[in-house]
Amino acid sequence: MARLHTVVIDDEQNARSSLTASLNRYCPDVVVTGEADSVQTGFQMISALHPDLIFLDIKLGDGTGFDLLKKLDPAGYRIIFVTAYDDYAIKAFKFNAVDYLLKPVDPGELKEAVTRVLKDMDDGSGIQRYKGLVKQMKDRERSPDRLALKTQTTIHFVPVEKIIRCQAEEGYTRFFIEDNSTLLVSRPLQEYEGLLDIAGFYRVHQSHLINRRHVRKYDRVKRYFVMSNHDKVPLSSRRNDILARIFQG
Repeated sequence: MARLHTVVIDDEQNARSSLTASLNRYCPDVVVTGEADSVQTGFQMISALHPDLIFLDIKLGDGTGFDLLKKLDPAGYRIIFVTAYDDYAIKAFKFNAVDYLLKPVDPGELKEAVTRVLKDMDDGSGIQRYKGLVKQMKDRERSPDRLALKTQTTIHFVPVEKIIRCQAEEGYTRFFIEDNSTLLVSRPLQEYEGLLDIAGFYRVHQSHLINRRHVRKYDRVKRYFVMSNHDKVPLSSRRNDILARIFQG
């Protein structure tokens, strides 16, 4: 039976320790050879160890698991995403990930995921899926051209560049469009944050996502952005680091 040399990447020490302990207990074919807590340290460890399998958290302190994948060459790594966020997990699944697990990780689901990876090693299908995953991650740097926004009665196909901002409204998301129209969509803001990050959208507040191309100025005293439609959007004190990213270039 093949032994899977494995790296665990998660920004929480307790999560890494718990997953490693579960692998040692329930998955005898897995050997954990290293742990990392960020995109940078994960990249360094994978480059040095060349593992067969990577357990990869999606939300890391210095970026996302997708950011890490874009830095790697498709060398046949198998990927299992591990996340506490179901929206992110669904996104990972859609991008051809070998598998994903939701936290807290269920031992039975963990064993099934490892079994699928072992099968992939036998038939070679996992390598092709990984290459497809990395290709799609790199392709996303070109940004989506438009979004399909479903309201109660209609599906609107809106060019991303014409979306000024998005605002959370009790589990819904309201889109503010360049033509001064708005659309209320029955999906949470968090889902669109994941879809639009490559397109230059930034989560500046718990309830607000803005398109950098439509930012006209920032009031440093009152701490709000003025958008192209003259809307004022507040910047959360927890997100001061976003300022430099929005105004760079």
